[in-house]
Amino acid sequence: MKIKENIKFAIIFSPVLIYLMLYGLKYSTSIGVNHFSHFDSSNIDGIISKVKIINQGSGFTLIKTNSTFVFYEYSDKMLNDGTIFTLFAKHGDSVVKRPYSDTLYLYKGHKVYRYTFQHLVKSE
Repeated sequence: MKIKENIKFAIIFSPVLIYLMLYGLKYSTSIGVNHFSHFDSSNIDGIISKVKIINQGSGFTLIKTNSTFVFYEYSDKMLNDGTIFTLFAKHGDSVVKRPYSDTLYLYKGHKVYRYTFQHLVKSE
């Protein structure tokens, strides 16, 4: 009898669970697109105050403007020695990215690291 009740429960609540999973995926993708749109169109030139993971992306805040940016990086041995931005960038490092540029530059001491990133667009 217990097995029949479990099967009945699974049949009734599976569609609800699937709906919630799909809604969550769509919502998180929408947030990522919004983060990218802000990041992509911004003229970024400043000193980092903090670095952290935001919505599974690399996030950083600038000291002067207190603006926060999120991007979804590609780690590349040739561009940035395979470093992961959130683990490598620190308070006091400088970042530069021109609007709609495909590269973010991280200045750490006398060395420059380049980060490219995913271009997220809204799906219709």
